[in-house]
Amino acid sequence: SLDMGMVSTSFKANADGSYSFALSMLSLEASDRVTKNSFYPMVCRGLQDVNDTKKHAVHFETNKSSKGDQEVKFTMIAFETVASPLLIQAVKNFFDFSSLTATIPPILEVNADDLSDTLTDAIMDAWNGKNKQKQKWTLDMDVKAPILIVPENCTKSDALTLICNFGRFKVAYGT
Repeated sequence: SLDMGMVSTSFKANADGSYSFALSMLSLEASDRVTKNSFYPMVCRGLQDVNDTKKHAVHFETNKSSKGDQEVKFTMIAFETVASPLLIQAVKNFFDFSSLTATIPPILEVNADDLSDTLTDAIMDAWNGKNKQKQKWTLDMDVKAPILIVPENCTKSDALTLICNFGRFKVAYGT
């Protein structure tokens, strides 16, 4: 089962080109209803302090002023994710991937070099425009990466278990 806490979003666009957008999710949990007697009953759960009701599991916010000043904020708490062998097999069986073909429609084929060049050009154009018009960019990111748990067997207390903590990614620019 999948349980999400309150999810909220807002968007406001103005005639002068400025806008404001926000998306927040209070919590996210997924229970393992496949593996009987599992030592890991939760497939995914946020590792937030239960007493902190103001802290959202995921929060994304972006604003742009009429002068072109931009602000981006993104925060995410750490999540514990369990990759149970039985659950992975059940998901694989639920989604029948055998009918998928390896062919990509021609309209979706993208040359990685062309995409990289296009992305680089777009970033450089935005940067040059920022410098010419004296725009302000603010970036504030605090992402706590997931903790991945891969048990050999979810129902045996002495089973080997791989635990990977992917740490934290924090960036502040222009703040």
